[in-house]
Amino acid sequence: MTESISEALWWVLLGALIPLVTLTLTTLLDRWVSRRRKRQMEVARAQAAKEGKTTWMEPNVHNSTGKTNGNGSTIHDAVKGSKGRVDVKKILIAYATQSNTACKLAHKLFSTLSTTLHESRDEMQGGSSSCVCSEGSSSCCATSHTARHLPELKVLQLTEEGRQCGVEHLLESQAYGLVILIASTYTDGTAPESSQVFANLLQDAYTDFRVPRDTLAKKKFAIFGLGDIAYGEKHFNRFAKNLYMWCKGLGATFVVPPVYASEANTIPLFNVFTASLVKWVGRVTFTADGVTILKRQQKQLKEKKEKGQIKLCNDVELQGNATYNSEEDEEEEEREEEDEETGRKKRNHNSEGDVEDVVTDDEDEGEDVNGQSGSVDHAVQALSSEPPELLYPRLRQNLQRQGYHLVGSHSGVKLCRWTKAMLRGRGGCYKHTFYNIVSHQCMEMTPSLACANKCVFCWRHHTNPVSRTFRWKVDPPQLLLAEGIAGHQKMMKQMRGVPGVTPERLEEGMHVRHCALSLVGEPIMYPEINTFVDLLHEQGISSFMVTNAQFPEQLHALKPVTQLYLSIDAPTPEELKRVDRPLFEDYWERCLACVRELRRKPQRTVFSSDAC
Repeated sequence: MTESISEALWWVLLGALIPLVTLTLTTLLDRWVSRRRKRQMEVARAQAAKEGKTTWMEPNVHNSTGKTNGNGSTIHDAVKGSKGRVDVKKILIAYATQSNTACKLAHKLFSTLSTTLHESRDEMQGGSSSCVCSEGSSSCCATSHTARHLPELKVLQLTEEGRQCGVEHLLESQAYGLVILIASTYTDGTAPESSQVFANLLQDAYTDFRVPRDTLAKKKFAIFGLGDIAYGEKHFNRFAKNLYMWCKGLGATFVVPPVYASEANTIPLFNVFTASLVKWVGRVTFTADGVTILKRQQKQLKEKKEKGQIKLCNDVELQGNATYNSEEDEEEEEREEEDEETGRKKRNHNSEGDVEDVVTDDEDEGEDVNGQSGSVDHAVQALSSEPPELLYPRLRQNLQRQGYHLVGSHSGVKLCRWTKAMLRGRGGCYKHTFYNIVSHQCMEMTPSLACANKCVFCWRHHTNPVSRTFRWKVDPPQLLLAEGIAGHQKMMKQMRGVPGVTPERLEEGMHVRHCALSLVGEPIMYPEINTFVDLLHEQGISSFMVTNAQFPEQLHALKPVTQLYLSIDAPTPEELKRVDRPLFEDYWERCLACVRELRRKPQRTVFSSDAC
């Protein structure tokens, strides 16, 4: 008995020692790898110093999630202060997002700038250099303007939570030469929820007389705003515009005009914004003191040479072709400086809205940095008096990826999951339970893909446009019904061969007997909705319409449908505003008016929730 207990204790002790031994070995191995890496870096630096080369600083490479090495810092921060390292100002890309769009754009810009900086370095390493050496210096090419050190890049979120970009970090950190802000605007022109504390603190700093007005004077800035013009000029990109005003009030200098994009033109305007930044970054060099424009740096070198403070190593060769020895280039430089000063004055005079009206297709990748070579169709459309089409190329692609069959320029159909389920013999929806409606003979359709709400629970990924009125080209109802039924039948044929789908049920499903007017969007916004409903009833198709209780006048004028649903998503105006994010400022009065109007309707009516 004693031997068994003793043996058990030995096994327990062994089990406790194994993790300890494993942890010790892992720690020792990590230390060995760290020392080995450090020795390799020291050898590389020594070899580079021996060969007279300059140590280049590589842009920091973030992981796919946009986070840095655990604490919000870049990889190079871990080796800060190492021998041979040259500290230069960094580039910060800071974003404020609600639906992750600004975050994606920030990392897209990070990749573009990283590639640009690498290519710029490679071109300069392969090109000829104009070496400038101080009097009595024993080394040559030590301060060549072609030896541009690459700045590190950071991607952080504008928030006071965690090790991200808070107001204190933005105002007090002297590590950045260029700060690029990509900011979304939430409901009523406010900052996204995760950035609201940041916005309040920055506004406090802007209005606080104790904060110096030149706090941000040593940093260069650029800003790209994301918003929706449907919320009106008062709220459109309000947070981004506030950021511009607050930073400028604290001494910030903006290197490109602020860009305020709406949902329909986000991609083309972001391409213009990126191209402008790439052009500006290509004309500057990042140093430990800040950002210097290359031509101005060359002009300063020329003045020092004329004063005898420095001499050129290859003066004879440079007399014919150096930039600052060419009279033509001097004149060109002066013209560029005059143009730049003129452009800066214009931007200061009218810095908002100068590019936010540019609208091009998502597929227009070849526009110039001014964004003037966009789609010819859009240019013609802008000059004509005809309203635009609701479905632009990017929206078409997004909806088609979600399984929509698009009809005309503003409508679509999609197979309901209950239609698919009944085709496979797995039961139908509540209409089958309550009214004995066969679900696989029901077509789900919307005559208007636009909506007046931006519900937080919307399962359509907010791809549909929003508006207070139907401001697009109107397709005839006959076209919508004919092509809608054809599209529905085409998608039904694709169910052939699916397990459980019998030829009999598939044949029945080809004959549409019911139409659910729901899907994405607000069907009652369609100006010809009454004619469309009449056409449905003439063909023996019943109509089930869902509306979001924001159009009481249209609801009053609506002809009787088979069944009318009023979607009520919250019991109080505060909750309704938070959940549905309506465009109308009198949203609660409109909702109550729709409720009163529903009482006067002779057909079956239903109060529903979560039915956008």
